[in-house]
Amino acid sequence: EFDYALRKKGVDKMIVLVMEPSCRNTADWDGVVGGKLGGKLFIDLSQDGPAFEDGINRLVKEIRRAASRPPSATSAGPHPSPSTSPPLLVPSRPKAITRQLKSLTVDEVCTLLANLDMGKHVEGFRALPVNGAVLDTVDDEDLQQVGVEARMHRKALLKHVETFQVFGVPPELLVKKIP
Repeated sequence: EFDYALRKKGVDKMIVLVMEPSCRNTADWDGVVGGKLGGKLFIDLSQDGPAFEDGINRLVKEIRRAASRPPSATSAGPHPSPSTSPPLLVPSRPKAITRQLKSLTVDEVCTLLANLDMGKHVEGFRALPVNGAVLDTVDDEDLQQVGVEARMHRKALLKHVETFQVFGVPPELLVKKIP
């Protein structure tokens, strides 16, 4: 079923959920699932109460975001049309080695923001400058001072920081996307 979904929809349309606390460490994910999804941020639904409700709200947002994305190159099926070139195949490691948040440079923090769809905040972070050691200590007030005005952006970024503090930063989030 996973291979079928991968061929038909592509990784961009997949939303990663963790339902068991023992599955939170993506470095432990083996096989195709780990190789394809191990570098993506996941929605944690492994706890009850407010954390579960927060996860459900994030899931709804991700479903809406995924539904609005155009199909990826991999979702065209195994035989691309003659007018499109086949996707570039890049070998992936089954277990991604994450980076400690504290070790990131200012440029890496800015790339991370862009890859988290928070690129509009890059200039504020670069101007201060904010590196990984600084980002590791930020709170809501700090994010307001750096120019993150929208409360939901601050909450989302703080949640990402919390995740990165525990599990590290996936290397895929530190690579600049080609426009």
